Amino acid sequence: MPALNRPISERLFGANKTWRGALMMNAGTVAGVGMLLGIANWAGELPNSFFKRRLGIPPGEQRRSPSGVAISLFDQADWVPVASVLLRPVWRMSGRDLIQVAALVTLIHIPINVIGYLIGARTAPI
Repeated sequence: MPALNRPISERLFGANKTWRGALMMNAGTVAGVGMLLGIANWAGELPNSFFKRRLGIPPGEQRRSPSGVAISLFDQADWVPVASVLLRPVWRMSGRDLIQVAALVTLIHIPINVIGYLIGARTAPI
């Protein structure tokens, strides 16, 4: 990207602070944190899946009440505790942060599940 290899403002920051550097530092940070979140999302599902199989709950299913309502909302944000551990180098979540992130993820996840159900991508709305 030679076109971006020019100073942002040589007078203010010197010749080494370039647009390419700014872009690459930003992209690297986003990629690194994104990778940690991706791993957390995947790894956070594993303990939940392990216990669900021990309880006889088939893959992709949840324990449901007699009326058919999913009992466990934990399925919506089960990866958040793992993310709190993996992100410790960049964000030390307090207990309050952990609860707020899990609640936010759950509130976002539920309507996405419902939309997925409505368009036929899921077999159950929750």
